[in-house]
Amino acid sequence: MKPTKTIPHSMRKFLATTYLVLLSALLVPVFSQVDFEFWFAAPYASQQHNPNALGPGGRPIYLRLATQDAPATVVVSMPADPTFAPITLNIPAQQASSIDLTPYLSKIQCSK
Repeated sequence: MKPTKTIPHSMRKFLATTYLVLLSALLVPVFSQVDFEFWFAAPYASQQHNPNALGPGGRPIYLRLATQDAPATVVVSMPADPTFAPITLNIPAQQASSIDLTPYLSKIQCSK
């Protein structure tokens, strides 16, 4: 008869704790940011930041947007700059979309 391997008590306790933590993480509701107005500034990234990216210095910069049960009309504006033409985007319900803000980097990026 072959001897069977038993799991030490400390390992069983660790596995049970890990299982309970993972299970409780699945049961906690997840919330997103829901509102009608947000402020945004692209963080400053040096030219050496992420050299394997599509562009230098943290480029491209996208604004990622998603809707829930209702469609949304999103307007990206810059009230402090009258030369900035507002960007309007209509997103259907339960959809996601992106706005490429890379061309406006000099206007939206935080300073060093």
